[in-house]
Amino acid sequence: MTDSLPYRAERTDVSVDDLRFSLYAVVEIDAVLDACLARDPENADLIPYFAVLWPSALGLARWMSANRDLWPGATVLELGCGLGLPSLVAHRLGARVASTDFHPDNGPFFRMNAWLNGIESPAYFRMDWRRPALRIRPRVLIGSDLIYESDLMPPLVACVGELCPPGGLFVLADPGRPHLQSCCSLLEREGFTAVVEVVDDVFVVVFRRAEEVSP
Repeated sequence: MTDSLPYRAERTDVSVDDLRFSLYAVVEIDAVLDACLARDPENADLIPYFAVLWPSALGLARWMSANRDLWPGATVLELGCGLGLPSLVAHRLGARVASTDFHPDNGPFFRMNAWLNGIESPAYFRMDWRRPALRIRPRVLIGSDLIYESDLMPPLVACVGELCPPGGLFVLADPGRPHLQSCCSLLEREGFTAVVEVVDDVFVVVFRRAEEVSP
């Protein structure tokens, strides 16, 4: 079953409150990192951060489970979806979900995990935040551990600013990286207000965009 995956992977079961999921993740991430660096040492986009389940993704998934009234019927877009756990949670809770990631090797992992959890035809797109050419206009954007490098902030903020509608939400889970406060400040300049919660030592920041004011 895993022959279609670009790296050796193993299946693990994940619980999010009463929700149960199965995910394939990379077995030896260090070996994968070495292979990617050997292939193109100057291309940071090839580093396979997507290939493991990070604590922020689990924290975001648990926040989503605790706020179940948001998801039924909502149009949701996950940025940097990686293995896809938050997307799977949103789908399980009744949302219409589209998932995106930029890494060229991410798609097979995400589609495998979607299939494992009963989604045969997931809406998945490879997307560069600098050129978010999507027709989707989600009510809620979600993402976890997206600002591990400072140069990711401007394109992320621009992408969220382009895709999030007035009154919409962007929910970002972060382990407390140095750039989180700067990211919050940039989004506040774009008309968002922020509320911070802590879930399992992960910061979950709920950004709400102001409603348009009629002239």
